[in-house]
Amino acid sequence: MVYVGAHLAHPSFRRWRAMSLIDGADQAFYRRDYPRRDWPGPVRLPTRAVEGSEAENAACPYSGAPVTHVLEIYGRRFGFCNAFCRDKTVADAEAWPKFMAIYHS
Repeated sequence: MVYVGAHLAHPSFRRWRAMSLIDGADQAFYRRDYPRRDWPGPVRLPTRAVEGSEAENAACPYSGAPVTHVLEIYGRRFGFCNAFCRDKTVADAEAWPKFMAIYHS
């Protein structure tokens, strides 16, 4: 359990998982009606995508481009240059060190 937990909590694995949740397999061949259960890894922060472009930061933490998409976490709003940057962060904010740096600043 400790071994598996360490892998599920590893930042690289968390980033890979976050991106796959947003941009997963789109081919019908890969879709299966398997039973699902809760993710056994670290609990993600309660983030959500929101409308508008008002945010604490003026530039995307990943590209440096101007903010066009926003997420909210504990009442604070942070911006990103596109929906993918925002959504991968919504999927697992703590997996992204550049985002966490602005979140903790």
